[in-house]
Amino acid sequence: MLENIGLIVASLTAIYGVNEWRRELKGRREYELAEEVLTLVYDCRERLRAIRSPFSHTGEGSTRKADANETPEQTELLNRAYVVFERYEQHREVFAHLFALRYRFMAVFGQESAEPLENFRKSLNDVFVSANMLPTYWLRQGRVQMEKEEFERQLKEMHEHESVFWGTLSEKDHFNDKVEGLVSEIESVCAKIIRPQPFWQKCCNFVTRRNNG
Repeated sequence: MLENIGLIVASLTAIYGVNEWRRELKGRREYELAEEVLTLVYDCRERLRAIRSPFSHTGEGSTRKADANETPEQTELLNRAYVVFERYEQHREVFAHLFALRYRFMAVFGQESAEPLENFRKSLNDVFVSANMLPTYWLRQGRVQMEKEEFERQLKEMHEHESVFWGTLSEKDHFNDKVEGLVSEIESVCAKIIRPQPFWQKCCNFVTRRNNG
């Protein structure tokens, strides 16, 4: 009987040890993933600001392959819009690494938690969409006769794309505010793993919720 009891105790101890090891391994993996994603998000936020910077240097955008039928004016405007693609190439690997992690992030923390990451990727794509659209507006502006209503629509749409295409220093940058909001959402998810609440604070929050409920 003593041998059987000893065997049962040893088995339970082994099972507890394995389960504890699994929980510890799972927690460590979650921590490492949250830390890596949050670090990359901070990094990509700064890189996105650099991509959208309104300041450029001579020759920037000239790596674009020009069409043989382009006029010098068309080439200048198309090159100006190509700047964001040229800059992105310098940061492509970092963005690709972040966006590749979003599926793993989704699997570990849930689809809802990964939505800000997906929206961050879409925001970057919005910059590219505006870069593709703006040359058309620039080439029409002041060169094509338009009725008042059409002209106002052209001007409004052009300014909307420009507000996404590059950041502003003198005016409120709504696109950047949107990105900052997404970063805060990702930070909120990751902070729960990286900087968990102390036990006493969890108890206080529980009591508060019970009292409010």
